[in-house]
Amino acid sequence: MPTSTAASEGAIAVLMFILAPLLAFLITWAYASGMNHLGLRAWRNSDQLHWSERARILFPARNSAVSNIWFLSLNCALATWLYVSKIHPVVGCVFVAAFAGAILGTYPFDRALFPQFTIQSWLRYVVVLWSIQVGFWAMLGCATAVMPWDFTWPAYVIGGVALGLSLALQFGLWIWLLKESKLLFPAPRRLEGIVLKTSQEMQTRYHSVLCLRSPVGYAAALPVTGDLLFSEAMLSTHTDNEIAAIAAHEMAHLTESRWTVGLRLLMSLWAAPIVFIKPVAHTFGGPGVLLLMLPGLIRMAFSKRLGRRLEVRADSTASQHQEEAGVYAQALERLYEMNHMPAVMPNNKTVHPHLYDRLLAAGMTPAYPRPAKPETLSWHGAIMRFVFWVLLFVALGKSVSSKS
Repeated sequence: MPTSTAASEGAIAVLMFILAPLLAFLITWAYASGMNHLGLRAWRNSDQLHWSERARILFPARNSAVSNIWFLSLNCALATWLYVSKIHPVVGCVFVAAFAGAILGTYPFDRALFPQFTIQSWLRYVVVLWSIQVGFWAMLGCATAVMPWDFTWPAYVIGGVALGLSLALQFGLWIWLLKESKLLFPAPRRLEGIVLKTSQEMQTRYHSVLCLRSPVGYAAALPVTGDLLFSEAMLSTHTDNEIAAIAAHEMAHLTESRWTVGLRLLMSLWAAPIVFIKPVAHTFGGPGVLLLMLPGLIRMAFSKRLGRRLEVRADSTASQHQEEAGVYAQALERLYEMNHMPAVMPNNKTVHPHLYDRLLAAGMTPAYPRPAKPETLSWHGAIMRFVFWVLLFVALGKSVSSKS
């Protein structure tokens, strides 16, 4: 009889490992795809409106589509934890499956905004970018989990590995990963020529110029490595003069002082100390944990202010190095329009100023009135956040009652 009972329990456990993640995948895929479809309805019906108004209408649905990837996954994991009443490997499996389902559910939404996406190109784009981001946090989570409770030599080795990987990403590891995945490739001659000419005029050096395989309009500079990135989509929609103006903006970031670049690098490492939370809590208690959170709090307080100041500086530099008056403002507006981004954001906490203000600063008065601020979330995004806080409150209450 005991043998039969053990076999039955084992079969149930195996079945749970199969069915629970499968159910989580199907639920999150169905919710994400269904709610995102409904969220696009107002945007689809606004095709007669100005692009800035359409982007304003779209923003809450778009923001909800992204945030729901995380909140759907967390809600499924919390619900599973409440069901099994203990930390169990199936909770992690459910989170991963729910995450995959929620991401797959965003494909019709992304395709509606960027018809150039095929399922193959979208999968490569999404899987690679999410893998790098989630992989980094998974590494920190694993390092925190295996960290000993005391400051012994394994603790320093684990912390050193976490810090080393964080530094490696800043010094080009993620660029290498994007190259290996074929998302990044050497710039075509047209882009190389534009960037070279702009750098000579600005007397600014750069390490390399790369092209991102993406239908999203994008340009970036990496001050730590000196690399410049431009998306394929931007090259296909912008003129040479417009690309040169955007390149001037990005090159302005490569002229930032060593102190500023060092500060950027330091702020990017804010999460690395968290891996020491177990030995710090064991040795120093609550005050030590609060001190460990200080880098994150400092980053929250100052990184966006620093970023905003540097973006305003880069905008000014681009305006000074444009071929013709108004070219940079025109390039910026085209970039926002093709990405369906609002001309005015919900608040002033973003790194970039509002597009409307950037256009005015660049000497261009838009041909449309200043748009109203968009809502932050749509109703289906608010629901998932509400459910998360309810489940978290129940889980914390259950954890406290089980210990008492």
